[in-house]
Amino acid sequence: MRLIRTRVWVCLCSLAWIGCQGQYAGPVSGKVVIDGRPAPGILVEFVPLKDGPKSHGETDAKGQFVLIPANGQRILFGRHKVVLQDLSGIEKFLGTAGDGKDASQGKKSRLDPAYSALSQTPLIREVSPGDSFFPFEIP
Repeated sequence: MRLIRTRVWVCLCSLAWIGCQGQYAGPVSGKVVIDGRPAPGILVEFVPLKDGPKSHGETDAKGQFVLIPANGQRILFGRHKVVLQDLSGIEKFLGTAGDGKDASQGKKSRLDPAYSALSQTPLIREVSPGDSFFPFEIP
């Protein structure tokens, strides 16, 4: 009887461990293209529709990004709203070179404002277990 209880306990613990492991995705990456060209300097944020930490990444010169989870661990799988922010107009106002300058007079964003607002973004993506790649083609 003791052997049976031990085996049942081991099976239950194994199933619980497997279930916990299944809620996280593998590496998540993608590419942002605006008007047919790679878009460097775009902050990409994935915000889960259910409770959980958001993830973010910044596009490189080729418009490619890799998400980093805000909690420093792994990215939750499931549906996420995607927010895109154009950093190109912000960077020239950072540091001492921007002292005394009006940030509202910066470079115009390459993105429609709806993409930058969590409540308005039309972008929703499903992150699955395993590796995920998400291309974004913005007109």
